[in-house]
Amino acid sequence: ERMASGSNPEENVMCAVCLDIFTDPVTLQSCYHSFCRECMESHRAATIPDPLCPVCRTPISETNLWSDQQLRNMSENVREERMGRRQREALCQGHQKILELFCQTDLVLACWSCVEAVEHRGHTLEVVEDAAERHK
Repeated sequence: ERMASGSNPEENVMCAVCLDIFTDPVTLQSCYHSFCRECMESHRAATIPDPLCPVCRTPISETNLWSDQQLRNMSENVREERMGRRQREALCQGHQKILELFCQTDLVLACWSCVEAVEHRGHTLEVVEDAAERHK
């Protein structure tokens, strides 16, 4: 069941509890559903004395968890691919440089080459991290 029919590889490595890519995945021996270890431990602690699988409601026991190295490797691969995709998306389309600045005037991200270009000359710019912190 782990290999979902979807074509998105992230679907195959998603925890049903936190809805994110597995971190230290474990698989329940009783039903073969997988979760992040921390998610499963929190779930079991919250549902004592009778913990059940969050997906199919099968009873689970203390010795019912398998560390899943293959799923851990798949999860890490998807996480690395996701990070690479984010890094590629964070490049300026015009200059192929990292978008390190936020233009307060146009409300867009910019690279240092954009600052020198006519379209952002005289605009108020700040480092992305500072802008993000300010808008939290």
